[in-house]
Amino acid sequence: MVAAVDRATRGVWLVALALAASASAARDAGATTRVLFGSCNRATLPQPLWEHVLAREPDAWVWAGDNVYGDEIRAGRRVPATPARLRELYARQRAQPGYAQLLRSNATVVGTWDDHDFGVNDGDRTYAHREASQALFLDFIREPRFSARRRRRGVYGATHLRAPRPPAEAPASAEGARGRSGVLLIMLDVRYHKQPYTPDGTGDFLGEEQWAWLERTLRSSRARAHVLVSGVQVLSAKGIGEGWSRFPAARRRLLALLHALRTAAPLLVSGDIHMAELNLAACAQGAGAGATPVGTRLVELTSSGMTHSWSHRPLPDLIAGPVSDAIFGGAMHVAQQSMPWAYLARGAGVGAARGHGPGFHVGLNFGQVDFAWDAPGGPRARLSIVGERGQEVLSRWWMLAELDLFAAEPDGTSEWTCRPAGGGAELPTRLDVWRGLLLCAAKLAAGLALVTAAGARAVHVAWRALSPARPAGLAAASCR
Repeated sequence: MVAAVDRATRGVWLVALALAASASAARDAGATTRVLFGSCNRATLPQPLWEHVLAREPDAWVWAGDNVYGDEIRAGRRVPATPARLRELYARQRAQPGYAQLLRSNATVVGTWDDHDFGVNDGDRTYAHREASQALFLDFIREPRFSARRRRRGVYGATHLRAPRPPAEAPASAEGARGRSGVLLIMLDVRYHKQPYTPDGTGDFLGEEQWAWLERTLRSSRARAHVLVSGVQVLSAKGIGEGWSRFPAARRRLLALLHALRTAAPLLVSGDIHMAELNLAACAQGAGAGATPVGTRLVELTSSGMTHSWSHRPLPDLIAGPVSDAIFGGAMHVAQQSMPWAYLARGAGVGAARGHGPGFHVGLNFGQVDFAWDAPGGPRARLSIVGERGQEVLSRWWMLAELDLFAAEPDGTSEWTCRPAGGGAELPTRLDVWRGLLLCAAKLAAGLALVTAAGARAVHVAWRALSPARPAGLAAASCR
């Protein structure tokens, strides 16, 4: 009897060991580098997303800007942050239980800033406390004391994430990808050197020091993929809000640099807009270029709204909060569907067959980029947006070979022009905007009419159900 039990016990252990070995092999066979990122995070508000961030076991967490909100609104006007205020908020964020658990994990934590953690709304190089703010930010992300980022003017920097092993390349991309491995995270600083906005759009985000550093970093990189992190959107050109489209020459310079250096699989990630978006561009040399050459598609994933978004507004009232969320969230959802935002990946032909969900999400969210090094046909990148319940609300994937810029040989005579991948004009005309607004108004009016009709019907049914039944004789008498 004892011998039988002993044999059974040994059998259970052998099965458990076999299952563990199988699981380990399966995970190794699908070797993946996972990068999560997020932005627009108020340290003073509830932060429900950290449990989902932790559950996904990232290799790296990237702050994409507005990591705390240092500036405030007092008496109807914005007041810039003081160093003391920023120090207080960073300490509060570090003590947040979910984030503190992330800091204790094996994840690499890096990032950049945007205007609200820089210290002033739409901030630029004129902010009085930018040096002190830089030191506090680098302390927050635990940048080593003797790091080169401590000696720069600005928080820009780069971090290399190693791949579990060299990627299995497809023959078509093996030559350009030879010797490349891992992911280079490049954090751009769009505040410290930023010039004030001007009506004619002349100006710059990075400053010459940062441009020179970026060129050196890209030129010397042997990474298989590159993630460029910007606090504001790069591709989107809505004509409203902040973004690289406000400085068109700087935007062209950035995209031309990526092409001139034949960058391996560049991906753009950004924040700022209190919702998530996927934007796509197709690039070619010369303004009149027709067919898009191989390897000149640029992808930008925007994740914004970790504590507040268009459909999650921090109103304490139990009635006003949900009503406000429904109104603002619904209106923005309709606007994203209707307005002429050409770069937004909304329909077929712009990657919809390679994933699920629309090209935007108006709720709380964070971004995820998975690099699958051993995927069939070669390494691939899968871009996702994760919602407040931990569900993926949007995803698309591309082979890295489709995103490589070394596949297209520059001719050296004309500049690269990037246009919306789905076609259409880069910047909407006034007529396009008015058409979009009218379409939005029509959809909202139709929705309001349906809600009103449904509400009236519900009230009528409830009234009849709650009304006391009249005696049959009385009902008959009332009919005479």
